[in-house]
Amino acid sequence: MLTPQLILLAAFGALAVASVASISTRVDPGHVVTVGLVLGVFSGNWRNLGLPIGIDRFFVVWGIFLALLKWRKEGWRGLRLDGVPLILALLAGYAIVSATWSGHLVEKRSGFALLDQLGLLPFLLFVMAPVIYGHPAQRRGLLVGLVALGGYLGVTAVFETIGATQLLFPRYIADPNVGIHFGRARGPFVEASANGGALTVCLIASIMAFASWREVAYRRIALAVALLCAIGIVGTVTREVWLAAAVSGLVTLAAFRPLRRFLVPALLAGALVVAGSLALVPGLSTRANERTKVQTSVWDRLNSNRAAIHMIDARPTLGFGWGTFAEASPPFYTQAATYPVTSVAQLHNVALSILAELGVAGFVLWISAFLGAAWRALSRRGPPELERWRMGLLAVLLNFIVLSNFAPLTFPFGNYIVWVWLGILYASARTLPVQEILVHRGTPSRPPDPAPEPELVAV
Repeated sequence: MLTPQLILLAAFGALAVASVASISTRVDPGHVVTVGLVLGVFSGNWRNLGLPIGIDRFFVVWGIFLALLKWRKEGWRGLRLDGVPLILALLAGYAIVSATWSGHLVEKRSGFALLDQLGLLPFLLFVMAPVIYGHPAQRRGLLVGLVALGGYLGVTAVFETIGATQLLFPRYIADPNVGIHFGRARGPFVEASANGGALTVCLIASIMAFASWREVAYRRIALAVALLCAIGIVGTVTREVWLAAAVSGLVTLAAFRPLRRFLVPALLAGALVVAGSLALVPGLSTRANERTKVQTSVWDRLNSNRAAIHMIDARPTLGFGWGTFAEASPPFYTQAATYPVTSVAQLHNVALSILAELGVAGFVLWISAFLGAAWRALSRRGPPELERWRMGLLAVLLNFIVLSNFAPLTFPFGNYIVWVWLGILYASARTLPVQEILVHRGTPSRPPDPAPEPELVAV
């Protein structure tokens, strides 16, 4: 009789055999990591698929290991181990010490948050990205993976939005007792905000694919996936998702000169998608209208943010320790004059969460690494083939920043993809004049496909 344990054992056995073979057959670490990123949408719900532990991290870790082997084979060349990587190493060490001091290092929720959310694996992906995705073929594989994921998430979101729950896969998505936000487009995350963030990333990737792929059939597929993702974003019925998608799209189109001519068409297309979805999907307009009037979630965020600020005032330097917000915050909730007191187990603001738990010391390390990586990646130019990735990065970062002010971002996918994207561009960039940052006058709106690029080497 097949049991989850036997299935897991067989899966790991097959993966072990494939892993040994991969060293000799040179399986590309980029493809392995891409599989892990895509499977990350099921993270936290593997038990609902019959598996006692998740396999997405296995692929991510194995891809990093293969990249290390490749790096050694190439004579330890191709990575930038200065600046941001050193800050990330300090932050990782500091967070581990903080988690040990607070007693949450091996606690399940806090341990996985340290691994995925802060997170140790995203930092490794950032550092190793020039090896994992250093060749155009590897980046094309990532783009294909994101478009395929967008197709799945988009179709799933449409099924949820129109109420066709019998068509959902996996079946746990249709179970109202699993996860939260049932009745909205919550996808395999069974959480609408995380699903909306992933849909926005896949929408960005699909637009990049449409602009870069030459085959008409593939371009049509990319365009169809972009449309499905846009409809899915509306179907999340989640205000921070709508805001993040709008800000990331409009600011990116306005920031890059070659994209500005698409600003008005994008506004019209977005309005058409929203109006069409609200008009054609039964009940969606009512749900969206009701959602805009809900105040409970707003009170939750206001109250928890106030509590976090009081915690920061109490212990500003080192914070209360990693993973301690739920247990340390109750005494710091206070009654506001205009809304009732409510509480949450997880702070819905990434920056305040880091300040409250890791203190100013941890926050300075985190924000320095994040802004340093973003500045270098956006302000410097690499090979021509990477220009679309640089434009896409701004949209991905804005999506992440907006969501991080309203959601805890506990799911691996959203954190992994941001640091992977940053890492791809960080090590390949060369200096641009200040006046050309974000706006490059000589870049055509539809550059021709470049000749095959050599693997990226840090400059």
